[in-house]
Amino acid sequence: MIISDDVGLIDLTTELLGDDFNLQTPSILRIFTRENIVFSGENFIKDIARRLECEVLKLGKNGQNFSQNSEICLLKGSFLNIHKAWKVSQILLEYSVKISTYTNQMAQKSKP
Repeated sequence: MIISDDVGLIDLTTELLGDDFNLQTPSILRIFTRENIVFSGENFIKDIARRLECEVLKLGKNGQNFSQNSEICLLKGSFLNIHKAWKVSQILLEYSVKISTYTNQMAQKSKP
């Protein structure tokens, strides 16, 4: 997995913070659902966190159901690495969770 491809060469948010902000400040990333979902992408999020030296404090399990506004991910790390993890995780979860949720809905409808 090449995280730098998704993060890009320059990040405007961290660049605009400039020298007045310590990018190594301990930070937390919390991800919540917008709708009812079936979680997927657990192994990818763990890998992203490991590569960016972030600690996984909470993470959904593949196939786990979550209702709207539920916390599905909680990571801890430096601001710079948490910001990178957020960008990559958001893209990944947006697709993987939508696919698993839609697949589950189709499977439920196919049952007699």
